[in-house]
Amino acid sequence: MKFSRVLLLIAMSILWLVSCSDKDVTVHTTEKPDAAEILELDSNADIFQWEDSIYKTEIDWVDELELVEKEQVGKIEFEASNPEEFKNGAANKLPIGAEIYSVKDHNDILIVKSETEVKRYLVGSEG
Repeated sequence: MKFSRVLLLIAMSILWLVSCSDKDVTVHTTEKPDAAEILELDSNADIFQWEDSIYKTEIDWVDELELVEKEQVGKIEFEASNPEEFKNGAANKLPIGAEIYSVKDHNDILIVKSETEVKRYLVGSEG
């Protein structure tokens, strides 16, 4: 008999605690940054979009890496002057026709070659 009273008391306590909790639960999710977010932080950023990700250049530690090109994966196909215009193959400072290359041992870095220069780009990360 005593055991059932203790069990009943525990069950009622748990129900009371659950029913008295009126706090909202907030869930935070992270997504890859889009062109608008990157350009809001740095309006002069040199970026392009590839495979639904934004890549940015002029990152010191990326420029210091010894990288080996793997293969050409595409070309810049569109100019984008506003963040809303970005889509896969669009860039704000690269010329149309610039070639995009993957890199051995680094899935987050691409090399882009135009007639006048070679640049390294790092994918914008979540968080």
